[in-house]
Amino acid sequence: MCSKRYFEGDEHARLYVSARPTVPDNLLDIITHYMNSSSTGDMKMAVDIACGSGQSSIPLAERFEKVLGIDISDKQIEQAKGRNLGDKIEFQVGAGEVIPVPDNSVDLVFCCTAVHWLDIKAFLTEAKRALRPGGVLAVTSFHHWEDPINLPEDKHKLFVQAWNEYEEMIRGHFDPAIDLYYDKYKAIHPLDGFSDCVYHPDIKFRREASLRCQLDFFMSASAYQNMIKADPDKAQ
Repeated sequence: MCSKRYFEGDEHARLYVSARPTVPDNLLDIITHYMNSSSTGDMKMAVDIACGSGQSSIPLAERFEKVLGIDISDKQIEQAKGRNLGDKIEFQVGAGEVIPVPDNSVDLVFCCTAVHWLDIKAFLTEAKRALRPGGVLAVTSFHHWEDPINLPEDKHKLFVQAWNEYEEMIRGHFDPAIDLYYDKYKAIHPLDGFSDCVYHPDIKFRREASLRCQLDFFMSASAYQNMIKADPDKAQ
């Protein structure tokens, strides 16, 4: 089994560019600290698995000499390449279970909000092959909805109500693999075949986002895209 394909269309890829958050600095600080304290500390090469349109590749490139972003969706990679993110980042269409790098060549394999869509056993085996001795695998995710911090109380309640109704409406349109995501990946920790595993379940961050961005974020969920196909009137 290979990566599940739920992020294929032109419009879906556009929503990713518009709305999906980049990986926050405080998360990368934790990863960098771990690499410096328990591995070689080399920051030469990172591979961004299921990179989408480059949301994680961009901040990784600020810390690594070279970043390879791979995604199973050619539309996502097309969007990523169109962003002209510089020479430090290369994008390729590919699966997380078949990383296009030599053995023992990567300092960090990074996977954000995507491991639940992969064949996890095959992915972990492949990550281990690709990593240098002392290299690090970081499996991360954005969990739950973004909670506005500057809305009046009445509008905040409306936002929370709308989000809960939306999530209840789309939940049945997710692939069952999403259960691992909702459980914050507890079932795969510690990662099989890896030592010195560390679990950080409650990292928080802030970003500025318009209402349009929030709406696009809602619509970028694979379940919503599945609902458009199954029941377009309800999705509308």
